Amino acid sequence: ILDVGTGSGIIPVSLAVHIPHAYFVAVDISAAALQISATNARQHGVDERIQFVQSDLLSGDIPPGRFDIICANLPYIPRETLETLEVYQHEPTLALDGGADGPRRRRVDAQQ
Repeated sequence: ILDVGTGSGIIPVSLAVHIPHAYFVAVDISAAALQISATNARQHGVDERIQFVQSDLLSGDIPPGRFDIICANLPYIPRETLETLEVYQHEPTLALDGGADGPRRRRVDAQQ
């Protein structure tokens, strides 16, 4: 299972706890986020089944092969609303900033 934009690692760590025979690749652009996700994986005893890779989306050294599942929880908040949210005080901007319109707007525009 490949998790793109893993952040704290909540997706691969949670899944690894509940799917004991699955292996994961957790990708994030942030080295700091990968350190946090590795710590979370160790705390839950699943670190041996998760490989952490620093990469901008899928542009880096993703292990070759096929994945049964690819998931992502990428930044989605429109830039102009970031500072109005309480979460902005607690999370890195990189983890929240979905660009000028956020991905939702781009998806709507693509359907038209």
